[in-house]
Amino acid sequence: MQWMQAFDGAGRGWTNHQDPDKAARTLRTMEDAAAWPISQPRCGRAFGPPGVTAEA
Repeated sequence: MQWMQAFDGAGRGWTNHQDPDKAARTLRTMEDAAAWPISQPRCGRAFGPPGVTAEA
């Protein structure tokens, strides 16, 4: 299984902004990253290799 690190705004949920599963700096499978590229329209979310340090 391949993993990606999610970069998103602090406090934003994985599937929507109220989701208690927060996205920022979490590791997600490639499949999950493809299924949830954003949590709502006009959001900015990015993915990179695990261990990268960046701010969304």
